[in-house]
Amino acid sequence: MKKATIHDICDLTGLSSGTVSKYLNGGAIKEKNRILLADAIQKLNYHVDEYARGLITNKTKTVGILVSRLDNLFYSRMIFDIEEQLYRKGYATIIKESSYDIQKEQKSISWFISHRVDALIIFPISDRREDYKLLEEVDVPVIFLDNYVEGVDRDFILTNNEQISYEVTDCVIKKGHRHIAIIVDGNNAYTSNCRLKGFKRAFDDNNIGEENAKIYKINQSIDYAYKVGKEILSEKKVTAIFAANYISTVGCVYLLNELNISVPKTISIVGFDDIMITSLYRPKLTIVNQPMAEIAQKTVERLFELLAEPSLKKQVFILNSKLVHGQTIATI
Repeated sequence: MKKATIHDICDLTGLSSGTVSKYLNGGAIKEKNRILLADAIQKLNYHVDEYARGLITNKTKTVGILVSRLDNLFYSRMIFDIEEQLYRKGYATIIKESSYDIQKEQKSISWFISHRVDALIIFPISDRREDYKLLEEVDVPVIFLDNYVEGVDRDFILTNNEQISYEVTDCVIKKGHRHIAIIVDGNNAYTSNCRLKGFKRAFDDNNIGEENAKIYKINQSIDYAYKVGKEILSEKKVTAIFAANYISTVGCVYLLNELNISVPKTISIVGFDDIMITSLYRPKLTIVNQPMAEIAQKTVERLFELLAEPSLKKQVFILNSKLVHGQTIATI
């Protein structure tokens, strides 16, 4: 069967090629013509040849998303929200995973560039500028999420990691706790360092020696977080755990359930990212909620600003997480 063309649509509707083209490219046309064209396109089973259009416009209407781990629900939820908003704007997404392998990350960036994506969204795994030098000659918009890389002249959308960690720790200290353990992501240096900075600052501001602060770093493994949780429980002085990322929160929740440990009677806990399993835990977790929907919305909004005006000055946007109080911090 012969593939339908714009000329076929013109013949069927009696409209000019200019009107048809305007409709296909999202332009405003009369409502009666829009209905007529939508009906004709369905009857003719017409599909836009995006490859051919891309050769003419130098646009592919695709956005590359590079994430560290797809099995982390925090990242997959963010990608879902971003993809949904891009889809509504007529853009397709191509998603790749770096698996915390810098060479794989760099090869994926090169792949995206060679396949002419219109923009890139990257959850970077490194905090070294030299690992992203290949982006210096790239003329498409690039937005980094969740991790800051000093010296890279691109847009970053982050959250108030240091401040929210300070608020959590100060809240726990104000409840009478002095020996507190924090679990952070050993793979994400920037985010972890910010959260540790806020954690330590709360100890300093409350005149509590940092020797009472127990710091644990984990990789992106729930099993490893589970083991670290067991190690913390063996520290008899520790009365509270700040699980400062999603993976450590899930690992600790599994552990506390399995050992049937009374929370907050035996130990207090604060988690991070209220997604699925964490929201089901009882008693209700005291938890940090990152503004995932807001991050996704800001990312897409900024992406289209940069697509419209590539010369815009690069910015760092800091969005606010919030502490949601539950019933898992005891007053001692």
